[in-house]
Amino acid sequence: MEMKEFYYQKGIRVSVFNLDHKSVPFHKHDRVSDIMYCSKGSIVIELPDLQRRVKVQRGGIFQIPIGTLHRFSNGESAGKESRYALMQLGDFNIQFKRNHAELQSELNQFPIDTSSCSVVFIENRKPDIVRLADEFEENKPEMLSDEETRDVVMALRSFAMNGKETPYPLVDALV
Repeated sequence: MEMKEFYYQKGIRVSVFNLDHKSVPFHKHDRVSDIMYCSKGSIVIELPDLQRRVKVQRGGIFQIPIGTLHRFSNGESAGKESRYALMQLGDFNIQFKRNHAELQSELNQFPIDTSSCSVVFIENRKPDIVRLADEFEENKPEMLSDEETRDVVMALRSFAMNGKETPYPLVDALV
């Protein structure tokens, strides 16, 4: 797995993850939610708190509820890479969870859902997200390849286009 964190200003954090077949460890965020866009291959998102596993295909978006334990892994067969662009709004924090084997055993009981979100919650940040996409399109971050930059711009535009301009609802409201 390769993570490229390249933007964290004004309460917006953007990263790119190139996934081999090592999972991002289980973790949660108490003040931000992960908003992801699958730009290559497919991504499996495991959500033990919600007893759910989701497979997001290329071009799909998904948002993790704030405070929800989760991890991402490559949804493709061995030897094929996947990539996602990640955006977080607010003050970044992260808490890693130990004892993955027990969580994995529980999660294996649940089928993989192949429906991704059609909407993400972007607060009142749509103009900032559009401006950031324009900025990346005009001035490619040095650490990103041309393909990764295109993926990030596409992700940001997708978030802005599909984004609901409200805070993320409480998990109870989604169930």
